Amino acid sequence: AAAICADNLSTVLFVWMGMGLYAVALAKIVAALVWVVGFRRCQNESFSAGFDIVVIKRLLNFSSQVLCGELIKSSRSQIDMLLAGKLLSPEAFGLYSFAKSAGVGLGQSLGNAYLSAVYPRLSEAVRSEQLSSAIARSYQLAGGLSLVFLAQSLSTVIYIPLLFGERWSEASLLVSILCLTAIPALFMDVTALIYRVRLQLKHEIFLQTLAVLAVLAGIMMLTPHSATHLALIVLAASSVWLLVVLVSFYRQQVSEFSYLILKRVRLC
Repeated sequence: AAAICADNLSTVLFVWMGMGLYAVALAKIVAALVWVVGFRRCQNESFSAGFDIVVIKRLLNFSSQVLCGELIKSSRSQIDMLLAGKLLSPEAFGLYSFAKSAGVGLGQSLGNAYLSAVYPRLSEAVRSEQLSSAIARSYQLAGGLSLVFLAQSLSTVIYIPLLFGERWSEASLLVSILCLTAIPALFMDVTALIYRVRLQLKHEIFLQTLAVLAVLAGIMMLTPHSATHLALIVLAASSVWLLVVLVSFYRQQVSEFSYLILKRVRLC
C-alpha cells in the first residue's frame, strides 16, 4: 500500500513539476525505493553461508521450472499486444493499448493480489493434508472476484468518460470486452498455482503453454482488422481456458480422492 501511494503521489508531484512522461518513470523508481526500504525493515532470521550440491540441484530444478512457467504466463498476458502492433494500424493499436491498460490493468492488479495471498494458503494446506478443501475455497473466492471484473465490465460506459474524458467514450465497449478476459486468466492462474504447490510443475508449464497457443492460434487464423475485433478474438480464445481449467479441476479432484482412498487402505 505504501509503495502504491508513493507511486501515485510521486506521479502527481512530478507532473506538477513539469516533467511530462518522465513523471511516470521516476515515480516507479520512488515506489521501488519505498518497497526496498519497507522490506529492509522487516525482521528476518539470519543464516550462515553454506553450499550443498544436493540442495543446489533441487533448488535449480524447482526454480528453473517456476521461472519457465512465469515467463510463459507473461507471454500469455502480452502476446496480444505483440501481435496487435504488427496487425493493427497505429491508431487502432493505440486505442487497444489504452483499453487494455484501463480494463485489464485493474483486473491484473486485483488478481495478482489474490494470487499472492492464496499461494501460501495452498502450501499450508498441502502440509496439513487439507488441499482438497483449500482448492474448493480458492475457486470459490476466484468466482467472487470475477463478479468484480464483471461489474467493472458493465460500468465502463460510466467510468471511462468520467476518468479519462469524453474523447475516450468510444473505447468503452473495447474496455468492457477486455475486462472480461481477466476472469478466465484468474482461474487459469489459480489452477497453475495448485499444480505448483503439488510440485507438478510440468503440468503448470503445459497449462500455460496451451493458453498461449490458444490466443496465438485465434489471432493468426482470424487476422483481426480492428481493435474491437482483436479484443473479441482474445476473449473467445481465453474463454477456452475455462474449459481447460474445468478438466484440470476434475482431474485434480479425482487424483485427490484416489490419494485419500489409497491412504486409508494403507492405514488399514
